[in-house]
Amino acid sequence: MSKHDLFGLIIVSIMLLIFEAEKGFWFGSTILFFTFLSLYLLPKLEHVIQCRVCLGAIMTVLAYLGYWIFMNIVNGVFLLIPPQIDWHILLYMAIEFIVLTTLV
Repeated sequence: MSKHDLFGLIIVSIMLLIFEAEKGFWFGSTILFFTFLSLYLLPKLEHVIQCRVCLGAIMTVLAYLGYWIFMNIVNGVFLLIPPQIDWHILLYMAIEFIVLTTLV
């Protein structure tokens, strides 16, 4: 989003909507969560934390576990079944962290 790439944003939004449909999450939840994360929380974290590797680890945890917590809260409000979390999430987090550290 910092590059203001509209085409990339549209492609990522479509992929997130497909992910939601596949997993049975409510429509637009990932876009809402990641918009809140990128507009409000991440700029404050980038201002406070100067370590790029540490920031990558925090972003990875926020993306996976933060979204799961967000969905639990929203599903609790709407009295829906909370999403399940399994060991694959930890594996995805580890792989994404390794990829992020090699790119930084």
